[in-house]
Amino acid sequence: MTYGTRQGVKRILHIEDDTAWDNELDECLIAANDRIDNRLKQFVTVPLSTVPDMITKITENMAAGMFCENHVKERPTEMALFTSRADRWLEEYIKQNHGLWT
Repeated sequence: MTYGTRQGVKRILHIEDDTAWDNELDECLIAANDRIDNRLKQFVTVPLSTVPDMITKITENMAAGMFCENHVKERPTEMALFTSRADRWLEEYIKQNHGLWT
């Protein structure tokens, strides 16, 4: 189980009900989960049993960024937006919930 959903990533990327990208989006969600777990494991037990809405939002944005890295090479600033925003939100989440600035 991932912290975000494929539908959430599709919504961010404005991908309609096209299923052509589903396997790749699932792989991006798994990779985003792993990245988040690696960051959170020093503070909490992972995988999370209860997933806060903010972690879902972070996961879906991170997965969207990973997907864009493979498909939107002509607009590097846009593709980095999702990933950098997700990284920033994750650090803010850690600060707010674990009293740390990393």
